Amino acid sequence: MKLKAAFIILIIAFLTQIAFSGVDRDILFERLIFRPEVVPDPLKGKEVIVRFYDNWHSEPKAYKKINVLYDNLSKIPQILNDTYGDIQGSSVVVIFEQDQTDEQVKSSFAGSVLAEKLDVLKERIHYVSAFKDNKQNENIFIDDALGEIIPNAKVDIYIRDTYLEGTKILLTSIETKDGSLQIPQFTGSIRYLSFEISSPDYGSTITSRFGDNSHIATPLVHKDSQAYQRAVRGKVVDEEGNPIKNAVLNCRNIRTLGQGLINSLNGQEYKSITDKDGKFCLYLPNEQNNERGFLIPPGSTYSIRVEASKELHFLPFDEPIENDTEKTIVMEKADYFRTFVFEDEEGVINDSRLDFISINITRPDKRSLRIPYNEFREGGYFPLGEYSANMNMPGDGEFEFEQITVDENSSEEIVFKLPERVIYSGQIVHGMTHQPMPGAFVIAFNSSSEGNLSMITKEQWAALHELSLEPENGEPAIKPVTDIYGIKQLIRTDEQGRFMMTFIPGEVYGFIAFEENYLPVMHRTFNLKFDENKISEIPAIKLYPAASVLINLKTEERISVNAKWLINENDNPSWTREFLRQDNRSEREYTTCKRWLENNKPQSFYIPADLNVQIKLETPYDDQWRPVEIPEMLNLAQGQTIDLGNITFDQAVEVFVLVVDSKGEPVEGIPVKTLLDERAWGLPHNSDESGISSFYINPGSNIQIGVAYYGQDGKYKRETILCDIKSQEDKGKLFKLQLSDEILERVLDNSMR
Repeated sequence: MKLKAAFIILIIAFLTQIAFSGVDRDILFERLIFRPEVVPDPLKGKEVIVRFYDNWHSEPKAYKKINVLYDNLSKIPQILNDTYGDIQGSSVVVIFEQDQTDEQVKSSFAGSVLAEKLDVLKERIHYVSAFKDNKQNENIFIDDALGEIIPNAKVDIYIRDTYLEGTKILLTSIETKDGSLQIPQFTGSIRYLSFEISSPDYGSTITSRFGDNSHIATPLVHKDSQAYQRAVRGKVVDEEGNPIKNAVLNCRNIRTLGQGLINSLNGQEYKSITDKDGKFCLYLPNEQNNERGFLIPPGSTYSIRVEASKELHFLPFDEPIENDTEKTIVMEKADYFRTFVFEDEEGVINDSRLDFISINITRPDKRSLRIPYNEFREGGYFPLGEYSANMNMPGDGEFEFEQITVDENSSEEIVFKLPERVIYSGQIVHGMTHQPMPGAFVIAFNSSSEGNLSMITKEQWAALHELSLEPENGEPAIKPVTDIYGIKQLIRTDEQGRFMMTFIPGEVYGFIAFEENYLPVMHRTFNLKFDENKISEIPAIKLYPAASVLINLKTEERISVNAKWLINENDNPSWTREFLRQDNRSEREYTTCKRWLENNKPQSFYIPADLNVQIKLETPYDDQWRPVEIPEMLNLAQGQTIDLGNITFDQAVEVFVLVVDSKGEPVEGIPVKTLLDERAWGLPHNSDESGISSFYINPGSNIQIGVAYYGQDGKYKRETILCDIKSQEDKGKLFKLQLSDEILERVLDNSMR
């Protein structure tokens, strides 16, 4: 496909710079598109130097220059075709100020980068431009993974496209002295900057700026630092052992011994690049907390994905890597070129849904692969195996396409189709009487928002009860429910309490059955089977009477709080066992309130009626605050509401545990946990560089803290100490946990990770 002669926007942008210096360019840009005749020609007869990027997806530094008379700018497509033949792929024509040799041309562009992009594969032209802002250049600093400034780094600065991921143009290359950069500000479609940073003492990385921060965090550390020993490091090679340069390692999180989670700083994915010898080093910039030391503990496992240049036909490497020794990552080549098509009931999918599709490839005796859409949108080289694809639309379901076996005889074009619709059928009955509940409500949903069903008012319930059995989603009476859940459909049960809905498997996360003053019940779809007639029968859902609790969490800082109601089976009616058995916490559960309660806001939630119930407000991710147990036992009638007033949280006591070996020497990185019951443990707190772990414990508690493992005889064992915390005066108390040689060997063994 030849480049189209549609460069008028580029030319207008040039003339706008010339004729209207100092005027708002955005306004003029729009004005001149419609009134080009008002633009004068002060550069007539001048020569303009134009860069041509033939494939900026994979070669952002590779371009050719052509000299074009200002008078002939509209003939650029013809000039390119005459010079280079038919232009394929994603091409860009760019004019940089610094390329110009004529001073009048140079000054006319006033520091702008002007570009026009043709995406042949999508058969449409993107007109884009980036104007340098009038503000002064901004000063930013390059930091290593520990927050220290990296001196004397080489930095390649790229301008990135707003819309197409992975597209960029090299703007300039500089050498830093004190670790700082002067960067320009741009407006327009191509205006975002990315940086390739390298230093012989640190390694190389690709990164983008996050927000307005004046510091750019990188996953690099000095090779002589202690942090370097806690990084993942080694080399990337092909199957013959040859190094692969410029391979990119991606990492977003780490698991410590004991499965403690370390998240990256600001939730970003950080990237490291291999050098000419295939060597790499990546230390994840991360969020600090009290569950480990300052450095990433030894024995930690980085979640790593390695990608080489697409033209080399290597498969991505996607496996966890430990940080204890240098690793050799072997990348595998694929021999078969494939393209992919996805179809739904209406035919080929060719809209934005494609961006949410990924392909999973399973192969006997080889690792599985997950390929996101941006890596196969234009096709590529892939292995043989069992191919499955899913489309995970936020708030709209996770669709599984039909699985395909891809072998040597398969077509180059692989076509995925969504499966046929399934009829989901069920019945709602009263939990106490087991009688059908006609007119009860059922929603098929994919997400939840604020609030819960107990907060629907009597007037809103009255409007809901006026609805037909299959109301339209847009009816005003449904809005209180759609404010809480992202629903696909709401229906009501018939005279026998039955309901029926039809969906593509994966289109909905689950079904919620509810009625005014009854405990809502959710049944997930993931384990539902269907017969040869595409009918899936949902086991009968029992609705039990509910009462309401009203509370207001008064907090000065945000605390993650969830509410639990506790029931003693022996101190309640005989039907309690059946009531509790319905909630198995996997396929089915009571959804009485949102998982996390809101702070400083009156809110209600359902509890079971006609039962002795105790309320507990837990703070699982903010253990520095004590959970609250409401002391009184509640037993409310159906529809009754009790106001528990303002709830405040007291601070727990921080204490420390020193982990030592059999010789009394401190040990770093050991996952120490609190024992919750005979087999349940809290989150791991890995001992720091001094062998110390910190914990928050409620005053008046006797808590066992230690480590569990399976011995060489296969039996479950644990080694703990008792931490007796009487009051706030015990704050800062130090306990010593001495571990046997056996447990240290087992904990540090790969098989125990």
